[in-house]
Amino acid sequence: MTAFSACLAGVPATAGASPVNATQPQATPRVTAFTLSNGLKVVVQPDRRVPIVTVALVYDVGSKDEKPGQFGYAHLFEHLMLQGSLHWNQDATRSYHDMGAPGANATTTEDRTIFYATVPSAALERALFLEADRMGFLAEALTPERVAREVDVVLNEKRQRGGAANGEDGATIAADLYPPDHPYHHSVIGTEQDLRAVTVDQARQWFRDFYGPANATLILTGDLSIEAARDLAQRYFGGLAPRAPIGRLLTDDAPLPGPIRRQTFAAVPTARLYATFRAPPAGTPAIADLDLIAQIMANGPASRLKKRLVDELGIVGSVMVTFDEKLLSSEMGFVLDGIRPDQTARVEAEMHQALATFIAEGPTPAELDRAREVRIRHMLQLQESTFGEAFSLMRSASRGGDPDYAATYLRQLRSATPERVRATAAAVYGKPGHLLIASPLPPFKPATGGYDLAKGPPAMAAAQPIAFPAIAEARLATGLRVVLVPRAGSGTANLLLRIDAGSASAAWPMAETAVALMAEDKALPARAEALGGQLRHRVAADYTDLTLSVDTSALAKGIDLLGDVLAHADPDPAALATQRQRRLAALQSEEMRPWTGAQRLLRNGVYGAHHPYGASAAPGEDVRAVESLDVAAIRAWDRGHVRPDRATLYVAADTDMAMLRPLLEAALGRWKADGPAAPMVAIPPAPARSAPTLIVLDKPGASQTFIAAARLLPPSTPAGDIASDAANEVYGGNNTSRISANLRQGKGWTYGIGSGTQDARGERLWQIAGSVAPDHSGAAIAELIAELRALGKDRPPTQAELDRIAAASVNQTAARLEDGADLLQAMADAQSYGRPYDSVVRDPARYRALTLDQVRDAAHTLADPSALHWVVVGDWQKIRGQFTGLDIGAPTVIPASGE
Repeated sequence: MTAFSACLAGVPATAGASPVNATQPQATPRVTAFTLSNGLKVVVQPDRRVPIVTVALVYDVGSKDEKPGQFGYAHLFEHLMLQGSLHWNQDATRSYHDMGAPGANATTTEDRTIFYATVPSAALERALFLEADRMGFLAEALTPERVAREVDVVLNEKRQRGGAANGEDGATIAADLYPPDHPYHHSVIGTEQDLRAVTVDQARQWFRDFYGPANATLILTGDLSIEAARDLAQRYFGGLAPRAPIGRLLTDDAPLPGPIRRQTFAAVPTARLYATFRAPPAGTPAIADLDLIAQIMANGPASRLKKRLVDELGIVGSVMVTFDEKLLSSEMGFVLDGIRPDQTARVEAEMHQALATFIAEGPTPAELDRAREVRIRHMLQLQESTFGEAFSLMRSASRGGDPDYAATYLRQLRSATPERVRATAAAVYGKPGHLLIASPLPPFKPATGGYDLAKGPPAMAAAQPIAFPAIAEARLATGLRVVLVPRAGSGTANLLLRIDAGSASAAWPMAETAVALMAEDKALPARAEALGGQLRHRVAADYTDLTLSVDTSALAKGIDLLGDVLAHADPDPAALATQRQRRLAALQSEEMRPWTGAQRLLRNGVYGAHHPYGASAAPGEDVRAVESLDVAAIRAWDRGHVRPDRATLYVAADTDMAMLRPLLEAALGRWKADGPAAPMVAIPPAPARSAPTLIVLDKPGASQTFIAAARLLPPSTPAGDIASDAANEVYGGNNTSRISANLRQGKGWTYGIGSGTQDARGERLWQIAGSVAPDHSGAAIAELIAELRALGKDRPPTQAELDRIAAASVNQTAARLEDGADLLQAMADAQSYGRPYDSVVRDPARYRALTLDQVRDAAHTLADPSALHWVVVGDWQKIRGQFTGLDIGAPTVIPASGE
């Protein structure tokens, strides 16, 4: 719910809580905190369930510590800290990947810089060595070339973020909300002027000032004891020299002198309204109340603003909470999105009325109880994984270091009363706030056939690696196949229903709309939240997934909910009209999402418009498909495909088949096959298409160039294609691949680029995709082609690369089995393509069994630039001169309208 939680990828999303037991005390591993003699704070939470450890370092430095001329230093240093240190002078991302921690990452906020990774227990000391060496000896490894390269990478990131729809709104709000001399006035990512001017000496001084032991907290959660943690912290960090303490501003939360309203215009399809208020700083008791207020007002399907503006009035597309808990002054508010420009005034009035009512009356007891359950369940779910435990401790470190933060926070939640919450809301919402109205550009355009100004003025008259868990299987009376993974002690039950029909089973968007009508009934998401979980759906080309997570104690009610989803009534015409509007809005906004437009053009170019995996050439053609949707056709698709004899239910929960099967028979017995099943769609070979080809989606003013390319590979088989997978890993399959090392780490031309494929019953797409700086658009494609040719000829995969891929696969196995939802996804994906459930644990052995000749043969087949279809999204007038001599086909240029 806070900005801190949003900035860490992989953190469990806020979910609902069961009223049965979520507020009861839960046993969690003991948290111990101590401080080394050099000032380093260490926090440890043992958890011996899985042989992995999450290592996090929280440095007390963020953009608030930057002075004029240094804007962007903290975030730049996050990048530099990942590039190597004196005694480990190699890329930390690659190092962690080799340790089996591909999710290692870092984040910078206004207050903190955090580095985190979940590693196998066997790699813990190596990880601590890496962290200690860069804490003590990074300055010696800095070079002018390294600093300049990372500045380029950061500026690519800045352009990529700023160039996205509404990408500059946050910076606009901060500049208005805080005066120029306030540490929060400027953005975390900084300014190009200051970043371009940084020198090695300045970077080294920044390191010496802020990255010493006494300005950091080391967090260890997982498979280690308190004694081992104390010994390891002393061994690797205890000898680091302390540095001078840092004097800094501690609090500055003066309220705004008066309300601020601003309107901006950008190339976005609908309006967005941001309401932001200054709130008490992190660490104050009011934070728990503010979390409850945010939940009641705008977080979740039962929130007041969601029910009023989205469900009842239909004048807002979505409602989001913005609660940014920070040390000097927090920010709280809402984002109301998907507003027609002529409705912004009404939306603003409704929002202010909702706030005034809450200030006057406070929450109802039922609202407060529900919000309390949601927040408590969120805190308890963090204990389900080592990273979740570490995340909780990271937030503790960012709130003043209370090692008992979770217990303190839970006490504050449980003691909240309607009147206390109302008073807290009045102290925030009752003061002047900031309102930003981000509006679409008016549809202005020049008229044709007007007067030729070159003629002069007219006459006046004319002036106008771990063991796979045991499973149990059963088949219900309705024919539904059930696969259970018992997970003793798990607090969350996960269910995944895999239906053997996806978007390829009918013309777009039949499957997507039918499934949305099933799963997005207004009452269903709120019921799922009340059970401590979420109801989601996903339509892929070959299959459809319905997923539900609930509190373990609510498993029976969750199964009842799934039964209600599947036994739904015929589609409601009004609900179908709403779905049409949503899909038309998505088509209207497609030009704002380069990846979506590129995918459309690639699939059209490779498969054509009428192939089951294909796509129409332009959004306008899909508009007609959306408008032609009718209830009868959706009903027919539903009855032919969404059937128990065409589905498998996967369950991961603390139960056994003897307890589970009666619950399923009772709740899902209403869902029966109705009439004959629809024939399985045959996926024909793609039509022959000449290659290479180049399609350009012209986007004048684009700050980045998006590059995508694709070619066909054979369909997935039960045996898989592990050799091609390995060849792809070498080329672009991870952030340590050749093209990433070349274009990001080597040249700084991109924030990220990669390649890969997905399973498919028909011919698969192998794709390359990423954004690059516009002035390197053509050169980046040339490098991608050169790397591909080298892969198949003069620089084939090496044994060292194959060994690294095999080692990473082994080390990642434990993490892939830790989360129940991820485990079920892997099992369902394997079964859909004829592989055994436990493919995830078999893959490491398959990688180890590969010979170098097998991988090189696969690389030779893959590495054919002449088979690629290219799509480029960018400002063609600025970049067109870079494409001469690339030999990728004559460009077909599509204007920004996409037609």
